[in-house]
Amino acid sequence: MTPKQLLGTACFLAALLTSSSLFAQVKVGTNPTTIETNSNLEVEASTSGRKVKVDKTTGQMTIAD
Repeated sequence: MTPKQLLGTACFLAALLTSSSLFAQVKVGTNPTTIETNSNLEVEASTSGRKVKVDKTTGQMTIAD
C-alpha cells in the first residue's frame, strides 16, 4: 500500500468511526435518561404531562400541555 492509499484509508476510517457521534438525541427534563425512540429533541416539565418534542422522521413539533 502506498502512503497516499494509506492516508486515504485512514481518513475514510476516521470519518466512518466519528460520524455516529453526530447523530444524537437530546432530552431536557425530569428524567433525561429516558427519551422516546422517535424523537430528536424532547423537553419535559416537572409538572406531569407537559412535554415538547420534535419527531425524528417528520420534523413535526408536538406540544403536550
